[in-house]
Amino acid sequence: MKTYHQDASSLPTPRQWREAQDENDNQRRYKRPGTGLSKECCYCLSAALALLTIGLLLCAAGVAVAVTLLLNQSGKAANTVAQTTNTSTTITNATATTTTITTSTTTTSTSSSTSSTSTSTSSSTSTSATTATTTTATTVTTKSTTSATTTTTTSTTTTKPWCTTKVTFDNITGQTSTSGAVPNGYQNLNWTNTNYLNASTVPSSGYPIAMQSPSYVAYNPGGAAVQIISANGTSFSFDSVTIAAAYRSGLQWNINLYRLGVLQISGPFLINTVNSTIISCGVCTNIDTIVFTTSGGTAVNGLSGSGTEFGFDDLCISFGY
Repeated sequence: MKTYHQDASSLPTPRQWREAQDENDNQRRYKRPGTGLSKECCYCLSAALALLTIGLLLCAAGVAVAVTLLLNQSGKAANTVAQTTNTSTTITNATATTTTITTSTTTTSTSSSTSSTSTSTSSSTSTSATTATTTTATTVTTKSTTSATTTTTTSTTTTKPWCTTKVTFDNITGQTSTSGAVPNGYQNLNWTNTNYLNASTVPSSGYPIAMQSPSYVAYNPGGAAVQIISANGTSFSFDSVTIAAAYRSGLQWNINLYRLGVLQISGPFLINTVNSTIISCGVCTNIDTIVFTTSGGTAVNGLSGSGTEFGFDDLCISFGY
């Protein structure tokens, strides 16, 4: 052990005191190694404590880094894109059809920032969100063409001829100068209860009133029903006839038109002795038989008879109609 000789005025400082004490301790350890810890062991313990402290610091830093990574992953997970599509279709009730498609896209992004302080391993995270909206409008126009076809129908109306056969009773083969029966086949017709008469031979009657062309008329002897039939079955139209009563005023005269035995048209008329009457028909077609009948009336005084006879002339028909 060293011995310091110093006076009272030069006492050692506390630091010098500690150094001297440490040196004495070292000397004692060197002299007695088996009785205490060596200086190297103290150094090892200090190093172990330092390493333990560093390890704790590294663990804290690792935890901070892990927290940061988790926050980053969370931030990345928050960085999502939301897309919304709105589609509207407008159909215009017209020749052109317009379809409008509107697409709306919304994008959301999240950014994260992390700051770390090594003093006590504290971390703070800030997150900012940015939203961007993009709208795209697409218009599709479809044109449709409608073709309209107009069909024109032309109708041709043929006017039926009038009176292609006029029966005058003036040109009968073998005709006498006074009267006689109208023969079958005359003007391609067959006749029943029909006679011809020279009207000038019976002046006191209505026969001269019925006559249209000299000198003959037809009549119904004894007031019988006159029947006129197509000789060969060909249909014809009844167009007109001129008539007059022979001896009675207000005589009822009837016409009946048939086709194959079926009545088609009929009608009654009143006639007299002083005026002729023209009976005409524009729609009396497709017939093959004509029947005239008479009845009633009042006898006119001063005439040469009093029966229900009548005279007729210029019978007009048209075959084939």
